[in-house]
Amino acid sequence: MKKLFLILLFSTGSLLFGQKNISLNVGSGVLLVKNNSGINYDAGITYDVSPRTGIYASYNYALITVTGTGDRSDLNRFQVGGFYRLLNGSTQISSVVGFSVLSANDLTIIDRKTTLATDLGLVMLFNADKKFSYGIKWLNTFSPSANGGIMQANICFNYRL
Repeated sequence: MKKLFLILLFSTGSLLFGQKNISLNVGSGVLLVKNNSGINYDAGITYDVSPRTGIYASYNYALITVTGTGDRSDLNRFQVGGFYRLLNGSTQISSVVGFSVLSANDLTIIDRKTTLATDLGLVMLFNADKKFSYGIKWLNTFSPSANGGIMQANICFNYRL
């Protein structure tokens, strides 16, 4: 069992770091839910399927301040989806479509503790033809549990492996 684990560990590592089309992403910004706002942190991985399309998976954590009471509430979001580059070069503009699973620690911000949502957004990256790029990510999440939707505006950093 130990040998199998070591073989999987080394083969996965060489596959991941041997790819030019895998990127690690981190970011931080503002998250708006209904009339509440807070700061969020985002981390994920993207895989470029072709020069114009790709898939992504990410985790987002937000600490939201509830308007009126001043209470704080946590919102966790797991995202998967795809993107299409509308502009490809040193500056990239991509449209983003995906799905999210939202999870909150209380019912103050969303109506259910766990719910499924749809994501639509836009990512603008600068210096995208290099290993390290940076940019802005706008993402709007539509969910029946968060009437009015969820808006995310982040500054993001990408590192291409």
